[in-house]
Amino acid sequence: MYIVEAKFKESDLIDAVAKIQNDYIRCFDVLGIKGGFAVLYPEELTKPMPSEVLMKLAYQAKFKIVAMFPPKDVRKSFTVYEGTLNEIAKILAEHVLSLPEYVEPSTDYIIKALRDSGNT
Repeated sequence: MYIVEAKFKESDLIDAVAKIQNDYIRCFDVLGIKGGFAVLYPEELTKPMPSEVLMKLAYQAKFKIVAMFPPKDVRKSFTVYEGTLNEIAKILAEHVLSLPEYVEPSTDYIIKALRDSGNT
C-alpha cells in the first residue's frame, strides 16, 4: 500500500510531505505502508478551462513528486522528481513495482561477533 497526497500549491506540498511522514510512514509496520508520494500539480491546471484544453495541458505540463519510504527501506526517501504526467507515472510505477531495498546483515560479521563474544 502506498499513500498519495496531491496539492496545487507549492506551499501545501510541505504539508503533504509532513502528513505522509507523520501520519503514515511513522506507523508503516502497523499500517502495512510501503511508501508514499506527495504530488504537486502544475499551477496552470488550477484555472478553469474546457475539458479538451485541460486534457492536452495535463499531458504537457510538469508535475512534481516527492517519494518517501519507511526507515527500513534504503531507497532514497524525500527524493524529488519532476516531469510530465507520463514521466511521473513511469517513476511511480517503478517505485511501486520494485521491491523494497533492505540492508542485508553480513553473515561473516555476525559469526565473528558471536565467536569473539564467546571468547571473552
